[in-house]
Order: sequence, then structure tokens, then C-alpha cells
Amino acid sequence: MNFERTKPVVEKKLLEGVYDAGAAYQHIDARTPDKLVIVQEIGQAVTPLLGYDHRQP
Repeated sequence: MNFERTKPVVEKKLLEGVYDAGAAYQHIDARTPDKLVIVQEIGQAVTPLLGYDHRQP
């Protein structure tokens, strides 16, 4: 098992043939129906984005 930080990296490696399977965004199969197929939907990915700034003294 490999850990990738982002789903686009997994998508790229799936398309390159580096990975046989992986968790990626659902729209990938719509763009590449001849290469990939969804075999199982796991659920929605939720990625919270937080903005940080330095505190002023």
C-alpha cells in the first residue's frame, strides 16, 4: 500500500499504469472511460481547508 498526499497524484499514477487500483475523484472515469472504471464507490471525500496567519503581538 502506498500513501499519496493528493488524489490527483493517484489519478496520474493510475493513468500511467503505476498503480493497479486506487482511490481518486469520481470524475476521472468520465474523462478516461477506455482506461479506468469505478469498481466501488466509497463515499464523499471531504477536505477541510484552513487558512492561517501569524498573530500580531
